[in-house]
Amino acid sequence: TSQFTPSGPGTGLASGPSFPPGPTPVDNPAGGVGDHPIGGLSNIKGVFVIAAPFQYKVEYATNTAGPWTPIKTPVNDYRFNPGFPPPPIFLYYTRIPDVNGWYNVADMGLDGPDYLTDWQTPAAVNDQYYLKLTVRNAALTEFESPIVPVRVDNTAPTKPVIKLQLQTPDGKRRTLGCCETVEQGKGNLVIISLQASDANFSQITVNLLGGCGASYSIVDTGGTSLSKTYNGDITDTGYPVPTEFAWNPWAAGISPCCYLIDVRIYDRAVVDDYWSGGHANENWQSITIA
Repeated sequence: TSQFTPSGPGTGLASGPSFPPGPTPVDNPAGGVGDHPIGGLSNIKGVFVIAAPFQYKVEYATNTAGPWTPIKTPVNDYRFNPGFPPPPIFLYYTRIPDVNGWYNVADMGLDGPDYLTDWQTPAAVNDQYYLKLTVRNAALTEFESPIVPVRVDNTAPTKPVIKLQLQTPDGKRRTLGCCETVEQGKGNLVIISLQASDANFSQITVNLLGGCGASYSIVDTGGTSLSKTYNGDITDTGYPVPTEFAWNPWAAGISPCCYLIDVRIYDRAVVDDYWSGGHANENWQSITIA
């Protein structure tokens, strides 16, 4: 639980030996890695600190006051075969909770004494959730863990919206359609408007792709790259409103050719116990530089 921040996002290996659910790289906010929400089917681990635990259940809620919903996912497990030899050396079985979500501690095998359950995280708009472990002894006396906040993210970022305009020296603009050609001397700036966001924004890349394998990172006339990461600011959601950048492809030394302005956005979610860069979305628009 020390690897979840008070607002819910989990931290990576920089803060501990492992990250339930799933391993992540060392936190690198400048590179878009860190403050991870969870998504998909997530492994929930924990330990018992009471004497003679008999049963346990893991519950989730959208409010610390409840109502609480028990997680009832069947858990695959295995044990040494007491009759070995002959083979098999292991016996495989499934741990199934009762109708109220109680798992038997005695059923926990070699898959780990801390393997509590797997949570199919909700695909909901409300992405703030809370987890709680309850353990009881044979006398059915119950002991509750502290409530653990988690962030759940099962949605991709919004599809990027790209708008291109050509600005002439007199300040007038005209909208550029797909595959339009812009010529040096007939306009001094290309105005790029971007809109793409996610509540758990990781990074957005804006690149010029084309020619014979050419790739350029687009930088505006003020020297600011259109690509960016959240850089540790969890309030940064990307470009939630249309944001304009002035770009001079001729001053940037772009070779005359046909190109795509390619925009890709990623979130920070660890999905199905695996970090692969989170959910993503992308869009592009063609342009010819002449």
